[in-house]
Amino acid sequence: MLFVILLGFSAFAYAQSSHRMAKSTIKPLTATDRKNYVLMIDQGKVSKSKYSLPKNNYYGKTVLFVPVKLTNSSNDTLKYITMSCSWEEFYTTDNQHTAIIPGKPCEKNIPKELAIAPHAGVMVKVPVIKIQHAKKFRIGMALIKLDRGNDLGYFFDVDWIGFLNRDKERNNVIWSNPIELP
Repeated sequence: MLFVILLGFSAFAYAQSSHRMAKSTIKPLTATDRKNYVLMIDQGKVSKSKYSLPKNNYYGKTVLFVPVKLTNSSNDTLKYITMSCSWEEFYTTDNQHTAIIPGKPCEKNIPKELAIAPHAGVMVKVPVIKIQHAKKFRIGMALIKLDRGNDLGYFFDVDWIGFLNRDKERNNVIWSNPIELP
């Protein structure tokens, strides 16, 4: 009897995960997307500050705020997803031994749509904690485009942390130029 219950539970869990995967409308970035959406950093505009959030034992450590510019070089408006509070989760570094992007605690965190007009850009100051000195690294952004095939309502059901952690190593990350923190 216990075997039948476990088998039923396993089948239910598999069906739920398959349903979620089948429901996904997140498409990998194309070669054209990678050409049109560019991430750039001006190393001369990196600023320092003391980290003020006591999460993950980083309280009191120096944080560098890196100006990351996302440019839309296409002829269409770029609509993409971020989060209202934990927007840093969409960013990563290519060398976690050199620099990391810390998170911050969030009480209310929901998916949010952003847009960049054709041939325009937006600047975000990404917090970075330097681990090693004199090492170059890049910042990557998981760019999840919204298009006619999906809408913001779907994203309330997604396990964002799990998706972003998996996706940072896959399809939707665009990378900046390499920089070296002071």
